[in-house]
Amino acid sequence: MTLQGQQIPFPKGRRYAGNAILLVITAAVVLYFCLLLVLYYQSSEELRENSLEQFRYETEKRVASIGFFFAEQKDDLMNLVSSREINVFFENRALGMSMEYGLNLSLPPIAYRFQELIRKKRFVSDAMYERLVLIDKNGSILVDTKPENVFKKNWKLYLAPQYRNEPTILLIDNELVVSVAYFFKGQYEAQLVAWVKREVITKRLIGETLSEKDRIWLALKDTHPPKVIIPQQDTLPAYQQPFNANKDVLPESGKPILFTATTKDVISRDWIHISIPVTGTAFEIIREVQRKLVLGRISPAWQLMAMISVALLIIGSAFFNILLNIKTQNLRRNLEESMRREVEVYRTLAENSLTGVFVIQGGLVVYITEQAALAYGYNVDELIGMKPGRIISPEDRANTRWMAIDMIKGNSKVPYEYSVITKNNNVRWILETVSPIIYNGRPAILGNCIDITERRKREILNLHSQKLESVGQLAAGIAHEINTPIQFIGDNITFMKGAFQDIISLSAILDAVKKDDLLSHEVAKDILARIQEKEDEIDLDFLKKEVPQAIDQSLDGLKRVARIVQAMREFSHPGGENKTDIDINKAIESTITLTKNEWKYSAELTTALAPDLPIVQGYPADFNQVILNIIINAAQALQEKGGKGGPEKERIEISTRQDGKEVEICIRDTGPGIPAEAQSRIFDPFFTTKEVGKGTGQGLSIAQNIIVKKHGGKIFFETKPGEGTAFYIRLPMVTETTGQRL
Repeated sequence: MTLQGQQIPFPKGRRYAGNAILLVITAAVVLYFCLLLVLYYQSSEELRENSLEQFRYETEKRVASIGFFFAEQKDDLMNLVSSREINVFFENRALGMSMEYGLNLSLPPIAYRFQELIRKKRFVSDAMYERLVLIDKNGSILVDTKPENVFKKNWKLYLAPQYRNEPTILLIDNELVVSVAYFFKGQYEAQLVAWVKREVITKRLIGETLSEKDRIWLALKDTHPPKVIIPQQDTLPAYQQPFNANKDVLPESGKPILFTATTKDVISRDWIHISIPVTGTAFEIIREVQRKLVLGRISPAWQLMAMISVALLIIGSAFFNILLNIKTQNLRRNLEESMRREVEVYRTLAENSLTGVFVIQGGLVVYITEQAALAYGYNVDELIGMKPGRIISPEDRANTRWMAIDMIKGNSKVPYEYSVITKNNNVRWILETVSPIIYNGRPAILGNCIDITERRKREILNLHSQKLESVGQLAAGIAHEINTPIQFIGDNITFMKGAFQDIISLSAILDAVKKDDLLSHEVAKDILARIQEKEDEIDLDFLKKEVPQAIDQSLDGLKRVARIVQAMREFSHPGGENKTDIDINKAIESTITLTKNEWKYSAELTTALAPDLPIVQGYPADFNQVILNIIINAAQALQEKGGKGGPEKERIEISTRQDGKEVEICIRDTGPGIPAEAQSRIFDPFFTTKEVGKGTGQGLSIAQNIIVKKHGGKIFFETKPGEGTAFYIRLPMVTETTGQRL
């Protein structure tokens, strides 16, 4: 309160109270701000933990890739150790055969099998295997793809009978090998050892060079200091050796740790170290990255101290940090809500998709939707934990496995089909695609499937109808081809009937002679004269010459008719639902016989069929339909170009050959070729370049569906307008012993 000319002081107690209130307010603001800073520090720590988790996750992906690589090597050795060639050698030795008396002849097939594996297993231009050796249980070499001339190894070091059913990756004499024991009739007999090229592992899985800031190695587990395998440790400069090699205590496997090390420029730097074992091997992946690349340059503790100092000078910044923290929390909450909604959306899409969805991990079904379970003919609970191969039809298991591996590796993008056996022992057909994913932090396989049983049945019926339609279209030509031999068979039979009557008349004279036991000289001369007269009358010499020819011609005509009828039976047979062995050359020859009347007036058809063509599995009747469609298309194209009965016939050439792991069929003609504007649509359904009423536009569409979808093959063409067209069909081969795709 103030009066004029006099000031009344503020009461002292009230001043202290105001100071206390101000102090309390200030302390509250500072404490509140410090609380916010602590929360910020915790958020930074969470971010740091998330960054370390991301670092661990990226390293685990690399480990999974390496594990898959080594698993592939193990599969190769298991296939070799169970091969027929090795079993034959030890069977012969068990029978008492010695190396001097023929046993050594059993070794070249094994060596050839080894060389084939080295030649086929390649990464770009590098062979995956450097050497394959089969070692006798006594330590002597039976087969070696790379014999050593400089010095001899102590091969007994490589004997490991304990690795009987599971190949093992080992480091012996500083060499990386895959080893598996061979047992014959329960007895240990030999050891199969393969040397894996370090360069291939480096290029494929780690990279050709190491960075000074982000380094990765393949090393032996539980070694201190770490024994580096890839890249080779004795070839690395000191600054590219693992820093953790000098630590007294190794970190917990799979857990990132921080440590400080001195680089080549004598500067102390903070690093992050992690080591993760490779499943199924004696190795681990070691990775060390500079801390600043993962966690940034400044630690959360230093950040907290700096911000507290700034907070003491500028209290107002507290409000900014409050807002920042609130915004961070909101963003995190929104992100979590968004992720939750996204997961729900994905789950809803999977559960309500027309296609079934499943996840396979560790060789077992770990997730499957109701649609997928219904497609396979089981309940969801029955399929969870089951090996998927159990429900696949035995005849489709091998091909399905290889097609799935091709798709997982990215070598194929075409959905594949296979049959399954439901719990009620019914057969269903499934269309499926697969792709690699990470599920619950581990590698897995994501699959999409759909039941195509009804579509498959309709395709079979439609294809059979189309075959019968094709036979109907060829009926006139087939009738003509049958009528020609039937005509000369009938003429020959008429001729042989008359000849037989003449021979009967001559036989009647001989029968009269047989009834008279005593013939006088005059009677005998008279009978001989009558016989000679009858022979001249029936022209017996002519009959002796012509009757055998007439019989041979008739038999040949009957063979021609039988061949045409057999070709018709093979072509019109509906076939089964399962693949069988196809004799490609025989199928082509039968189809050529069936279509002869379509091309013989306008073209000359020649073949160059490889006599040693390997086995191909598929659907013979469907394959015949493809060949027939292409031959008829070629014949019609040649008729359009030159017409019938021209002075010089056009040509159709059909050839077969083996090309690597495939069988190739080429059907080439010298017709007008395919116009440029029609080439992109040539396999479209109902597309045709023929005049109305002459083509349905379904022949090549059906051919593509049969070759690509049902046989897993390829069909394509090469054409030059005015010069002709060549259609190529490529089908995958199968092994003669196992029936698996090569």
